[in-house]
Amino acid sequence: SKATVSVLYWKGRGGMKPSTIRRVLFSFLLAWAVYVIGFRESLDRCEKATRKLLQSDSTRRKCYEQAASSEYETLTVVVAGMPRSGSTLVFNALRLLLNEVDPNTISGWHTELSAMPSQIGTKQSKAEHACNETRPPMDYLRGLRASILVKIHKLPEWTDLTKAPLSIPNVNLVVGTHRDLPDIARSLRAQGNWTLYIADDDLNDPELCVTKHFPKGARMFREDDWQNPSEWVRVATQWSRCFTAIESAVHEDVFYTLPHATSRTPADIVASLATRLSTFRGWTFTPEDISRISKRLAKLHPPSCSLLSPEIHPISHLHKGHIHDKQEPSPIELEGMMSIKNDPKLAEWRKAKGYV
Repeated sequence: SKATVSVLYWKGRGGMKPSTIRRVLFSFLLAWAVYVIGFRESLDRCEKATRKLLQSDSTRRKCYEQAASSEYETLTVVVAGMPRSGSTLVFNALRLLLNEVDPNTISGWHTELSAMPSQIGTKQSKAEHACNETRPPMDYLRGLRASILVKIHKLPEWTDLTKAPLSIPNVNLVVGTHRDLPDIARSLRAQGNWTLYIADDDLNDPELCVTKHFPKGARMFREDDWQNPSEWVRVATQWSRCFTAIESAVHEDVFYTLPHATSRTPADIVASLATRLSTFRGWTFTPEDISRISKRLAKLHPPSCSLLSPEIHPISHLHKGHIHDKQEPSPIELEGMMSIKNDPKLAEWRKAKGYV
């Protein structure tokens, strides 16, 4: 410790003998070794106690092990799209496709899946909880031996769920959806200013959307913000950066981009995703399957606009503002959209994605 070193320094009148330094270092290393060994032993004791409780707990249901189907491999699929880019449409197309082959499929928004372990009837003792409290939620879900479909908008949302990189073997497929930036900004405004205002300091942080979420306490965009064309650039910048962070974190063999999803037909979306899924063992779809699933996808609709109805459908994740009539842009919207098109940094992103 600093106190020990200070005492030794004082007793040596300004200097320590080499033998004294060796003794101090040896004591420190010995204490560290004892700590590490003790921590490992505590984990072993925790695991043994949990195993003993599992074997002796007569209140548990008996388990009769049944082999999972070998006809197909269970998949972990992530929909990682920009908001207002058709990511929910793609999520539902994948949900229907996955359920066609694997009826055990679990699907949901990342926060729902994170909360699921506490809701699926895991009967934990105190000892078990102590052992598992730091376990990533995805580890629980994989114990169900089912395909998993996760919807995210930002890379840290995946990390919170899994504590693991967005790559093989943690995930089989990442489907990215994007849309031209002026259209995304305009659509977010049409949702009732449904986006956060990210201040310049946070927006310039290279870790934003990589290891950091949007800052807590950030306010929502206000209508007067949209009156300033430069604020449209702010919105486009934050979401283009979030998509780029996901794109950069995923290996090209895993990443599959489905652009312009909002302007595609359900049949086109389902057929494209079915073709990509067919590269995995046991995931084959006939033309009849694709036609049937496309019709089911086209029948999905958001909740009623009644104040008494839920804001979001718990299965499809369509919310009240997902589908609305197309209207011509207002003068304010045209000016804001043009400011995005004229921004040189955003022009590079739009060109790389084929929008310019």
